[in-house]
Amino acid sequence: MGRSKAIHPAGTPISGSGFIRDAAITIFAVHPSTKAYVSAHNQPHYISRDGEVLATTDYRVRVPKARGSKKKGDRTYWRFRSARVNETQSITSG
Repeated sequence: MGRSKAIHPAGTPISGSGFIRDAAITIFAVHPSTKAYVSAHNQPHYISRDGEVLATTDYRVRVPKARGSKKKGDRTYWRFRSARVNETQSITSG
């Protein structure tokens, strides 16, 4: 864990691109929404079009290799400035 692996629930799909590795988003609430009990096997979750998705994210950042010639004792410093989720999509069936 820590630097070598991002933390996510078992079974959560992970992905990566560019400098991002092991990225996962776990949704823990959608508000406002309601779950209807139609039958034991039919319990649709109705979500408002203007609702909020509350989620956690975790990922690792791949640090690029240092460029140029390095002398013994030289260090390269990297700073992570910001992160954001650009888009969420709700996929419906029926």
